[in-house]
Amino acid sequence: MMLSLCKSYWHFMLVQGVLMDASMSLLQFPAMTGVSQYFDKKRASALGLVIAGSSIGGSDIGFAWSVRVTGFVAMPCMAFACPVRFTNCSPVFHVMGMFTPLFFIPTYTGYHRADPTLVSYLLAILNAASTFGRIIPGVLADKYGRLNIFALGGIFSHASGIIILCLDNANSTAGGAIISGTSAAFSIYVPDVRDFGTWMGQDLRLLHFSVT
Repeated sequence: MMLSLCKSYWHFMLVQGVLMDASMSLLQFPAMTGVSQYFDKKRASALGLVIAGSSIGGSDIGFAWSVRVTGFVAMPCMAFACPVRFTNCSPVFHVMGMFTPLFFIPTYTGYHRADPTLVSYLLAILNAASTFGRIIPGVLADKYGRLNIFALGGIFSHASGIIILCLDNANSTAGGAIISGTSAAFSIYVPDVRDFGTWMGQDLRLLHFSVT
């Protein structure tokens, strides 16, 4: 779509040199990898058919509308692919929102002159309080769907961000579907349960990188 609006040389450099390269890395090559996973004997033929799509489809409607039509053809496919990709990326943002405040709560409460004993046990209390929040969503996920409960847990967990914003006005010592839900939701994408450890390991490395 952006290519149809290009007029100067640097426009084309940005679109085809930066944007298109990023798009191919995120879309084309994972798609080719997916095809390879579903074909064994006819894998080369399947890959040939996939790649052949870029060699056909000429038109006489001009350059601008030719590339726009290509974008319109890709749009409904991406309408499905993008939400699925966001599902894989969602644990990163869940963990960033969940763990980051935990690093600072003891320091914050100590700064506000809370009871030193409470400060030293605060993380242990928070972890203990989240026990039921880790078990109950897992049970509900088996009944109502793993992605449904995972999404619901994310909504409630991030709604608690409002409480974080209110901590600055706290003047007294008044209060995990994400953890258990991530593994359950992620498992539906693994085609072979024997590979679940490998898939989960890659996901955890990404989560660790996002937190650190």
